[in-house]
Amino acid sequence: YADLRHLHKGVSIDSLTVASSESHWSSVLSPDAQYPLSHIAFALCDEVLRITVAAGVVVEQPLHLHFFDGGPQTVSSTQVHIVLNQGSQLTVIEHHNGGTEAVSFSRVCISGEGTCNHLSIHQLASTALHFGHTQVNIGHAGRYTQCNLALSGSLVRQDTVINLQEADAFTQCHGVYTPQQKMVLDTHLEVNH
Repeated sequence: YADLRHLHKGVSIDSLTVASSESHWSSVLSPDAQYPLSHIAFALCDEVLRITVAAGVVVEQPLHLHFFDGGPQTVSSTQVHIVLNQGSQLTVIEHHNGGTEAVSFSRVCISGEGTCNHLSIHQLASTALHFGHTQVNIGHAGRYTQCNLALSGSLVRQDTVINLQEADAFTQCHGVYTPQQKMVLDTHLEVNH
């Protein structure tokens, strides 16, 4: 479900098939061979939610993506691809909520001087498993700030790979983790420059 009535001018949201024949999108959306969990998201999901911000567009209100991860005995899989063109700015809240097994894959591509603030919230049932993978590619003078909030769940694994691809690319990462009882939180951050 998506309410697109009040979408900011210059922001487009569409869906893209993973099996796209376009060689550009096939390479952009391919899973990271170094992280096997990213392959699970591709095996379980055949469509990607693509969000594109036009060059120079500054989106002042956060874009809130709320995923309700499946019911009993189900596995849900989500894929989000965010493209920020030259000089654009966006804040995204990616909120995962649910009580079963879930796999999420997010890719953020930031062109020159673009800015993305990314808040990822995991608010799950005490028996839920969530495996997440975020890959970020940052161009010249682009900025990416990430904050992961792991508030509940049984096992929450989050891999984040950030590629500072050009001069003056910048990233900053934060996390808040609230383990309780036998909860397992496993976070991996890799920054390539």
